[in-house]
Amino acid sequence: MLIPHILKTFKNLETNPLSSDRSKKSSRLNKDKILLVGMADSPHFQKWLRILQTEFPEKKFLVFPSDRPRLTKAKLNELKQFKKSIRIFKLFPIEKLNFISYYVLDIVFGHKWRAYFLARFILMHKPAINHFHEMQHGAYIYNLIVNYRKIPNNSRNIISTWGSDLTLYSWVDKHKHQIQSCLSWANILTAEKEIEIQDAKRLGFKSEFRAPIYITCGENFSSKPQFIKPSTRRLILVKGHQLNTG
Repeated sequence: MLIPHILKTFKNLETNPLSSDRSKKSSRLNKDKILLVGMADSPHFQKWLRILQTEFPEKKFLVFPSDRPRLTKAKLNELKQFKKSIRIFKLFPIEKLNFISYYVLDIVFGHKWRAYFLARFILMHKPAINHFHEMQHGAYIYNLIVNYRKIPNNSRNIISTWGSDLTLYSWVDKHKHQIQSCLSWANILTAEKEIEIQDAKRLGFKSEFRAPIYITCGENFSSKPQFIKPSTRRLILVKGHQLNTG
């Protein structure tokens, strides 16, 4: 049963990291479907989704929110152009009702309720690729179901860390077992800094690592972009890391 499995796994994760169970049978996957698990309200996540849809119009994208999305009317209208290629998981068709129900469920059950519905979502669609955007909100949910006997073991699992997740959280005892579990089933791990491979290897990561892969992906402009003269600009954006390495 799925619910007892999630509860047992959650309890075990408090004291020990999981090892991904590869003894499960392979499943027939839908090669045209890609699952994205992440904060649907985030402009970074939305930009990833928009660009992926543009670059791979033949694919169908499944979105499982790891947050309590407040998709505005303007954002919903923007997504309508992709209605044939995107499906967003919802408990209810009304956005405000979704937000309230997610809020209550998060307080009472934490990640456990999301893990249950994520497993059902995966079993329904059987995507060939599972892409988790940000480890603490997205990938931790999958930890609770990765070894469930019905979850396909032949899907391609990608974790994209945001910022410097490994540099920070891999040294925090509360997160260490969760991160080790994520690294055991990830086929590809991305990070903004190359130096983060050191922390990943320290926690047992042996799969493919790609860096630098930034949170905000770029776009190719078909026409020359219009630039504003520096003398007329009033805002300055500074982005960087404390260290000059990586």
